Amino acid sequence: MWSVREWALAGPSLKSAYSISSLQEPALDPQPILELPLAELAQQLRTEELSLESVLCSYLEQALKVHQEVNYLMDFLGECKEELQALKKLKTSDRGLLYGVPMSLKDTYDCMGHDSTCLLAQFPEKPATKDGVIVKVLKAQGAIPFVQTNIPQTLLSFECSNPIYGQTLNPLNLKKTCGGSSGGEGALMAERGSILDMGTDTGDSICISASFCGVYGLWTTGFHLSYTGIASAIKGRKLVTTVAVPMAWDVESLALCLRTLLSEDMYRLDPTVPRMPFREEDPRTSQHLEEIRGVGTPKKLREQHTAVEVMHAWEDLEGLLEPGLQTPG
Repeated sequence: MWSVREWALAGPSLKSAYSISSLQEPALDPQPILELPLAELAQQLRTEELSLESVLCSYLEQALKVHQEVNYLMDFLGECKEELQALKKLKTSDRGLLYGVPMSLKDTYDCMGHDSTCLLAQFPEKPATKDGVIVKVLKAQGAIPFVQTNIPQTLLSFECSNPIYGQTLNPLNLKKTCGGSSGGEGALMAERGSILDMGTDTGDSICISASFCGVYGLWTTGFHLSYTGIASAIKGRKLVTTVAVPMAWDVESLALCLRTLLSEDMYRLDPTVPRMPFREEDPRTSQHLEEIRGVGTPKKLREQHTAVEVMHAWEDLEGLLEPGLQTPG
């Protein structure tokens, strides 16, 4: 078993990540790539308007740059190089919804050859022998997982700090927390070091991290997505369900991610997942989605007889909004 010092010194193998990011074309400005919405980025990759190398290097370079200040990376998935080369050999008709899209994973997701530690001493030096179901589905659709991110020890925390990799800061304000337990993912997304992430949620982990870091997260229904191949710090919980959840920059990207996951690949790899295909609705006009967006608005809060303290907080927020800006609901 490793000592704390040995584990910390081994750390994430980021040297190879720096060498890959340096392969970026000197004349290429990564900023336009980093600003593309997920659907448009995937489309330009499928039609070869953008090269797979330029997109991967742009995100990897951005992730490494911000990591030096914020400290959110735990591991670099070096096999992303081989996965990129394999994707280039695919016929156009075989390119999936997330073809060539670089994405990040929370530490708990099994990736073959890498540890899923939960920051517990019992898990290091026990690399996964195969990818988890969700990782397999994402790769089948062309996604390229390239990093895994920091978590609090045991995951049961609303911040992101541990005795091995240290504390992850909020890139929007280095004096504040990024939330937890998916705080590493929230911090990475906030500075556009990744365009799509898979985290987990037991008690508002994704909600807190997304809220603190100014991005979007979707808390899925229990068992709606496969949880096979995702490490857990506490075994045997039956009444409290932990779920796999995506995080992205906008609602439309979350919808695309869910459409990708709820595929035949998911149901074939994990028959225990209820067959509930994605409902093809335009997220910009869907009445159902608009109802979801309004859950926490003043109108809904009043209907639910919310605590006076919460209503006062909303009233304070309304007073801080720019003149003429209307609150939803």
